[in-house]
Amino acid sequence: PIVASMASLAASGGYYVSAPCQWIVANELTITGSIGVIMHGWNYRALMDKVGLAPQVYKSGKFKDMLSGERKPEEIPPEEREMMQHLIDETYSRFKQVVQDGRSAAHQKNKGNVDKGRPLADDWAKYADGRVLSGREAYNLGFVDQLGNFQDAVKRAKILGGLGGTSNANLIQYQ
Repeated sequence: PIVASMASLAASGGYYVSAPCQWIVANELTITGSIGVIMHGWNYRALMDKVGLAPQVYKSGKFKDMLSGERKPEEIPPEEREMMQHLIDETYSRFKQVVQDGRSAAHQKNKGNVDKGRPLADDWAKYADGRVLSGREAYNLGFVDQLGNFQDAVKRAKILGGLGGTSNANLIQYQ
């Protein structure tokens, strides 16, 4: 079994890698969630124009300079904006699927345990809009299974691994 222990922050990518775990432990105040995708950059073309810098771009394809901050906003073709939005939407859809599949599979695996874990709330997707949640809020919505700390996660791993909550286990921590 894989148990995730979320300390002070496990948002966005941190939650993405935790969602498929069999059990997730979070502190009550762990910054959790941030289920969403963002991509941004800086457009510094006006500053370049102000100081007299002009880009010279040679490229192999029409879109090779996507997201370049050197271009004037009006030089960005609409199809480039559409491609980027499609990429964001596709990635966001995958993120939500990982959460739904991971948490559902974990709940199914944990049904036979004394503590069954938390099912996702029926309206969980409403909270997958990029917002961050406290560990307690995430627990209430089924994004995490237990409120606690690292030692609680170790104890849970022992239980799920069939060692009992108090047995010794070989524990390796990477820091």
